[in-house]
Amino acid sequence: MLWLREAENFGYCFQVSFAPEITSKKVSRDVINQLVKMHQESMLGNRIPAYDGRKSLYTAGPLPFTSKVFVIKLVDENKGSSSGSDT
Repeated sequence: MLWLREAENFGYCFQVSFAPEITSKKVSRDVINQLVKMHQESMLGNRIPAYDGRKSLYTAGPLPFTSKVFVIKLVDENKGSSSGSDT
């Protein structure tokens, strides 16, 4: 048996944008994963967000901000180079 019910106070949705624009879902997910790794305890209120791979990020509760810019650097482990993204 699987029981699903709507949780109270659920449904915090944040619009995600990248600069420069990222067209790859894999790269955008990597950026979000790095964001969580770097800021889960501090800026994400110990929450693990759900990301749709495009423009929306969902949390089970509020975050300690309504809008914020993050600078995330990804390292290409195959090439040893890095690229930055603003979230």
